[in-house]
Amino acid sequence: MELSVTSEFGELEVVLVKKPGDECSRPVPQNMNRYLFDDILWVAQAQGEHDVFVHILEEQGVEVIYIDDLLRDVLDDRTVRSSIVYEVCHQENCEALADTLLDLDDITQLQNILVAGLTRAEAERFTDVSVYDKTDSEEYLLKPIPNLYFCRDVAAVVGDRIILCNMRHEVRIRESILMRYIIKYHPTFRMAREEKFLFGVEDTELRPYTVEGGISSY
Repeated sequence: MELSVTSEFGELEVVLVKKPGDECSRPVPQNMNRYLFDDILWVAQAQGEHDVFVHILEEQGVEVIYIDDLLRDVLDDRTVRSSIVYEVCHQENCEALADTLLDLDDITQLQNILVAGLTRAEAERFTDVSVYDKTDSEEYLLKPIPNLYFCRDVAAVVGDRIILCNMRHEVRIRESILMRYIIKYHPTFRMAREEKFLFGVEDTELRPYTVEGGISSY
């Protein structure tokens, strides 16, 4: 796909979406502020409304691409999968979990964990959580990223290159990590220009500097 955005109000041809999933059921009254939610989402209702929204787009001839599908595709590559898992676990300070996640045979399960997170109780089903350097009060070994639903915040297309946003809040950093791998390795983002990124991947462009938000079409 050739990326080209030269107008803020041109006809929408392709859109990247994230259907609300298990990650959106993670915020509860006790932790919703931590995940930047000001209310509890009715996930089933949100999923139904999302499906209606996608149907309307497709009726208008818009190609709809799901970020979950793109992530599963790049996770199919064993080398890329290892890089993603190790970087995510390092960022979350749960490096001991990485090898366990890489041993999972089900790519869809791994994709869901990387987005919806992993609680201690869930981890106990397939590993010994006592080896992980987390306090007993920490519910999640790997925190969820429910704000991935807001795809427009994570990246924007300007001309024929991409701005990868550095999220202000720590709970959103993994969104940028996953998006970077998707853009870098998924064939959907093959481009004539070798350098895909306009901003967001160089050391001088990373934290403490932050930028996020945008509405882009291509």
